[in-house]
Amino acid sequence: MSDADYSDFKVMPVVLKGIAADSPGPSPRESYGPGERQRFEAIRGHVDRALQATGENVYQPQIGHKSPEAYTKAVLGVLAKHTEQHKRLATWSIPDRSLAEYTQKIVGDALDSPRREGRLAEIVIVDRSGREVREFVGSKKSWMQHFEGPTMLGTIYINGQPQRV
Repeated sequence: MSDADYSDFKVMPVVLKGIAADSPGPSPRESYGPGERQRFEAIRGHVDRALQATGENVYQPQIGHKSPEAYTKAVLGVLAKHTEQHKRLATWSIPDRSLAEYTQKIVGDALDSPRREGRLAEIVIVDRSGREVREFVGSKKSWMQHFEGPTMLGTIYINGQPQRV
């Protein structure tokens, strides 16, 4: 028997997900109450696609984020500059009872920003089995234009009848 040669194996780096992958910021929060970290992770997971589409990075929850709602407002402040309607919105002033509605509007509008900018944005999602799924949002024209021919107008006759093209 010969010794196994493992020289062709690659050591995969640990990929951090959720709030652990974000920049720590000036004063990261180190302690969470029972179940509180999961609530912060859920918020981060909800806006992850929009953050990837806009290319923005956010800080981990900071000491000043006393509640998940405060963290949501901070993240929405980062995304709001990529929207049309909420560009100048002071997200800290959103009442907590309206937060879900504003989150839906801002995240939806931020996901649409690549289309408005005429670019295609890649979003990487890891499904429950651990596979990476890549999807693209934005303008198809941004990559399709390189494969299009010149536009031509003309008439084609099929069975003696003119057909517009």
